[in-house]
Amino acid sequence: MSAVDTILNKFSKRTWGEPDLSIVMAKPDRKPMPKAGEYKRRVTEGYERNPVVAACVSLRAGTLNEAPLGVLMPDESLSFTHPFAVLMRRPNPRMGWSEFMAFTSLYLDLGGNCYWVAQRNSVGSVTAYWPYNAGQMVPRYDESGVVQDYVYAVTGNRERIIDVDDVIHLKHPSYLNAMNANEGIAPIAVAWSDIETYNELMTSAYNLALSSGVPPGMFQAPQGSRPDTDEIKEGWLNRIFGNKRERLKPMVLTEGMAWVQMGLDPRSQQITEQVKTLETAICGIFRVDPTVVMTRAGMSVSTYNNKETAYREYTTLTRIPFWTAIAEQIEAGLYRTYPGIQLRFDTSNVAAMKSDPDALIYPLIAQYNANIITQNEAREAMGYVKAEDGDVYAADRIPPPPSFMSAGGEGEQREETATPIPPDYDCAVVERDADGKVSRVRWRDEYAQRAWDGVQQVQREAQSEMADASVAMIEGAFAITQSEVRGSKRANADWQKLIDTWLRATYTARNSLFKGVLNFALQSVGSDLGAVESSVDQLETSTQREVTAKVNESLGTLRKDISAVLEQNQGKSAADIAEALTTRLDNMKESRAKAIANTTTKAQTTRTQVDTWKTLNDGENKEEEQLVLVWLTQRDNKVRDSHERMDGKVIEIGGAFIFDDGTATQGPALGGSASNAINCRCTVQAVRRKKVQGY
Repeated sequence: MSAVDTILNKFSKRTWGEPDLSIVMAKPDRKPMPKAGEYKRRVTEGYERNPVVAACVSLRAGTLNEAPLGVLMPDESLSFTHPFAVLMRRPNPRMGWSEFMAFTSLYLDLGGNCYWVAQRNSVGSVTAYWPYNAGQMVPRYDESGVVQDYVYAVTGNRERIIDVDDVIHLKHPSYLNAMNANEGIAPIAVAWSDIETYNELMTSAYNLALSSGVPPGMFQAPQGSRPDTDEIKEGWLNRIFGNKRERLKPMVLTEGMAWVQMGLDPRSQQITEQVKTLETAICGIFRVDPTVVMTRAGMSVSTYNNKETAYREYTTLTRIPFWTAIAEQIEAGLYRTYPGIQLRFDTSNVAAMKSDPDALIYPLIAQYNANIITQNEAREAMGYVKAEDGDVYAADRIPPPPSFMSAGGEGEQREETATPIPPDYDCAVVERDADGKVSRVRWRDEYAQRAWDGVQQVQREAQSEMADASVAMIEGAFAITQSEVRGSKRANADWQKLIDTWLRATYTARNSLFKGVLNFALQSVGSDLGAVESSVDQLETSTQREVTAKVNESLGTLRKDISAVLEQNQGKSAADIAEALTTRLDNMKESRAKAIANTTTKAQTTRTQVDTWKTLNDGENKEEEQLVLVWLTQRDNKVRDSHERMDGKVIEIGGAFIFDDGTATQGPALGGSASNAINCRCTVQAVRRKKVQGY
């Protein structure tokens, strides 16, 4: 130890490596309690009573969700398939992203702090987050002023201690507590004196309105007045402060009677100007321009251009820094669950940040027409994909003058181009029986090939990853069985854990498959994501259920195979049974894993397609534009006979195809017998009802 260290240790309680955290942290509090009364007062007397506060708070709460939260990848792109990003789309079973972020913003503005409390499953994984406010929860500190845990305490409920790792503590970025780095300050607290003044001023204005604008005063009558003086006084007061019928009726005071004004009239109080001043001050504290929330002060200078500019500045100066700060605080709260995670709010689609399209497009078109830039340069600047023959100027697009060769004479050179097949319309031929009813819809070979190429492309990568995870699941199943043979008792939870592990291992692949199939299903019928955007969560949930059911089914079949091995070797030693299991595992592992992967991806693909088209149907009012479902095989020598007879069959979406053996399915791998589902290569396609008239 150096001489300096020795001196420091002798004369100081702390070394340079141990800073006095109490300077910036809170003082230790062994029994902290949430300030429920203070929070309730802010809600009732501020948020609910003051229209300016309500306008500012609701604007912030209603626009915080506009930018989705993504995970920053090494290539600087944002991922929305990361488990945390996916969880944020539906943070808990009762809230979607919009409502969850609205409460987050509300709690920050009214309490200065918002607490996201994690809900975990039996294996410790976070399955949901719930928002709590400063009236419900408060941090508890250790002796150094560092947060030890959190205390949840609400009147009528039992106090609960929550682990610090189960809480993401968000502090209001605009008003940090200078006396406690662990807590934020609510804007409503900063603006409280202005809010109370505003409320009192509006109460005064209301009372003046009730008294027809007559301020408080005193009624005077001379001594020795007549016996009816009290009656005259009462009548006068009724005309000022009485009911509506009596108010404003004329009455003359006689014999020295007088009304002496003791308060200020509306003009003297200058209520309108004071209200505008207070509105501007409150909006400033909430960092919202008065024009944006349409207060009196804002309306006095409001025009369309003013509002548009003010809202853009509000986004740039308030929302963008707010999103950045909140993302960093969430990162800090996830340091144990996801070490090193980096989060960003995706502001690319925030309307206020987008430039006027006309201001961009028309100058580019003018530059292209003036031969200043090429077609591809213009397309790239507008956000379009470059054209294969687009590296030319406008002058190069001017057709040559007609000649004798252009009429189709000898020597004319023509470039053959493939005509794209429009989705849904010219892709199938309807076959009818003798009665004119639709018997089959036969997809043209070129369209059938295009459909298969698209499906296979999105399935291929997912199948590979799912096959690897399936090998691990099969090996785990055999390991559990061998442990049971050796006398180790295992519960069914071990088998369920195999499924949970498989689902976690294949999450990314299944999510990519879902997105790819969703886009393919929409494009195949000429629709886009906007038509089903509000139902994407439900679509994803239905595919998750389908996949889980298929894995359960596969694991059940696997257990039967293992049971068969145990029955065949009944009475043998544990070593012989283990050897038999190992042999069986080696013989079937790869093929069974591939079958599980193929069947699972096929089931997810079909479920996504069917549910997507059903969602489109639910939003389509014209019956002839609704979709029906057609079975499509690969039309090669590997197609099973039962599936060959299914090719071209038509059903209502949501109905069932019936196999020769009487089993029913909504589509390939979605039911029926195991022999019909395993390794099925068929698919389904949708076609407009008007194309199959007579069905």
